Parts: sequence; structure tokens; C-alpha cells
Amino acid sequence: MRKVKFSIVLPVFNEEEHIDTCLKSILSSSLPNDQYEVIAVDNGSQDRSAEIIKYHNDVIYISAPNCNVGRVRNLGARAASGDYLIFLDSDCTIGSAWLEQKLELIREHPETVFGGGILLPDRPTWIERFWTLQSEDRSELPKRLIGASILTPKRTFFLAGEFNETVTSGEDSEFHGRLTDLKITVNLTNDMDVTHLGNAKTATNFVRRQVWHSENYIQDIRSSIKDPIFILTATFVLLFFSLAISVITSGSKTKIAAIIVMLLIVPAILTFKRIHRARSYKLRFIDLPKLYIIDLLYLVGRGIGLLSSVFITAQKSKQPDPHY
Repeated sequence: MRKVKFSIVLPVFNEEEHIDTCLKSILSSSLPNDQYEVIAVDNGSQDRSAEIIKYHNDVIYISAPNCNVGRVRNLGARAASGDYLIFLDSDCTIGSAWLEQKLELIREHPETVFGGGILLPDRPTWIERFWTLQSEDRSELPKRLIGASILTPKRTFFLAGEFNETVTSGEDSEFHGRLTDLKITVNLTNDMDVTHLGNAKTATNFVRRQVWHSENYIQDIRSSIKDPIFILTATFVLLFFSLAISVITSGSKTKIAAIIVMLLIVPAILTFKRIHRARSYKLRFIDLPKLYIIDLLYLVGRGIGLLSSVFITAQKSKQPDPHY
């Protein structure tokens, strides 16, 4: 097989805590350095991220302030000189043999798009452990591509139309959908797993992250209504407002109790689903309350994001058409 070159694209925004560790893990690769390049695209960081990146002379630095993450990734891809693009997040790390192992993947399947999951760092918090529910040596693979770990032939990436630049999040799963529509093979494998250092480590940060992930629900409503998580989130929000109205209007105690029960069941559905998926995780009965709390926080964050999406869409509809 001829010599292949990888172009590793990292979107960066205020990542001074992790970006140095991320870059060092890549630059210490066992793969010869003429077979890969690292492109860091800085989305207007206000911390020391740019300074840290520029310290590494072998890293290509691109400044792209005030862009959605899809455009940030696309700018890196457009500047790439490699045959294959690798999209990682700037708070992730890889092992020294990780890039070399990717040669085996593309040797056997040169036209396939690969994706992986995320591994926990050392000494994870309870939020990290009970959200991921993974074994020590491998992740529970996602159902769709995640931006933290994607490998694609460069020509395939541009054939599929790059990442969506209009959404603030979810550009990775949307890209997966377009690949599927084009009948391009997507393989999710633990061979693509990376270690994620920037997981939400507190309940507050976890909720904030879910708000961010769901701010495009209404803007991309056609995709959202096909997503079971969106249906559960919408149900949770409707039940919450039904409960609030019933309490304010002094509704019957029986009705209020019924709504509370249904409201509490929705997070339990998520908990059951995650337990079913995480078959490799050794679950203990005493873990169940923590799992349930995380899923409750998840729906709270997603619910806030859904309402935010409704508000943003309503505000945009009130703005005058610039063409008139």
C-alpha cells in the first residue's frame, strides 16, 4: 500500500486545560511525522489556547472566530493536505500506536467512514462513570458518528457535502445521516475509541451541556421528530407544564398525582434503555438511584434546550426579510 497521509482536524474553543495534553498525545505518535499533520482551528478562544497551540511548531494554526462548530471543522478539512481526514476533539487524547493502527483499518476498507466512542480518563467523577456506563477497556459505541472520533477519506467528506454549518451542535450525527443516504458505509468500532478528558464532571456542567446539545431541536425539526430522545424530552416538558397548570389552577389531587407519576416514569425509561445497552457494565442495585438522577438531569437540560430552541426560532421568524 502506498504511503498514506492523515490530516487531523481539531476544533478549539477555550481549551487551555486540555489542548496541550491532546497535542502531545498526537505528536508522540509512533507513525512517522511525514504521514500526518495536525490542524487546530481556533473558534475565538479567550484563554491561552492559541498561545499553547502556537508553542507546538508542527501544528497548523487557523483562526476562525464566531463560527458554528461545523464550519470550524470544515475550515480545517479545506486546509488539509492528507488523503484521509481524522476529526478529533481538542479535549481528547490518543495512544502512541493509535494512528498507526488506523492504517490497518483503511488498508482493509479504504472507502469506509469510521467512527468510535469515548473512554473515561483516570479517576472519573460519579457523573462521568454513571453517564457512560462503560467497562474499563472499551466504550459503549454510539449509534451515530460523534465529532470526537471520525476517520473519512477526504474525497468522501467533500462528496457528502461537509458538515452542516448552520447548526450549533449535532453536525456529526447529521453528517452520518447524509452518508447513509448516499449509501456510503459507516463503521462504528472500538478501534476508533479516544480518551475524553473534557466530560462534564458536575451536575451543573452536565445540564449545561445538554442544553447546548438540544438548542437545534426546532430548527431541525424533521430530524428531531425521528429521534426517540426528542420525543421523550417533549413529553417530559409537556408533563411538567401540565403539572404546573394543574397546581396553579388547583386541579384534582388524583390528576396531579397521576401527572407526577408519569413525569417520574420518563427518566426511568432512559435509565432502563441505558442499562440495556451497557451490557458490559457490571451494574449494582445501589447504582440505580445515581443512574436515575443523571437521566433526570439529562431531561431537564434537554427540556431547557428545547424551550430555548422554540424561543430562538420564534425570534428569527419576527425578524424582517432582508430581501424586502
